[in-house]
Amino acid sequence: MATKKSMRKLMELAGEFVIKHEGVWAHEDWEALLAKVERSGALCNGASAAQLGVVLEGAKGLYFDLLAAESLKALAKEEKKARKKAGKAPEPMPGAVDTELKQQKSQKK
Repeated sequence: MATKKSMRKLMELAGEFVIKHEGVWAHEDWEALLAKVERSGALCNGASAAQLGVVLEGAKGLYFDLLAAESLKALAKEEKKARKKAGKAPEPMPGAVDTELKQQKSQKK
C-alpha cells in the first residue's frame, strides 16, 4: 500500500515540477525537487532518483507536445474567425480533400 501512495506522490510532484518550471529547469531545481521528495516521505534513493529523472524528461516531452497542440488549435481557431470575417469558406482539413474528390467522382457516375 505504501508503494501505491509513494508512486502517486512521485507522479504528482513530477507533474507539478514540470508545469511550474514550464519544461525547463536547472540542476539546482532538480536538487530542490529531490529534497522535496525526501520530505514528502516518498522513497527516493540513487536508483529511484535516476528513474524520477527519466519520468521528468518524459513529462517534459508531453508538456511541450500539449503546448504545441494548444498553439495549433488556437491558430486554427483564429484562422477560421478571420476567414469567416472575410467571407471565405474555411479550408478543408488535410485528407478531407481526397474524401471530397472521391465523393464527387462517385456522384458523377
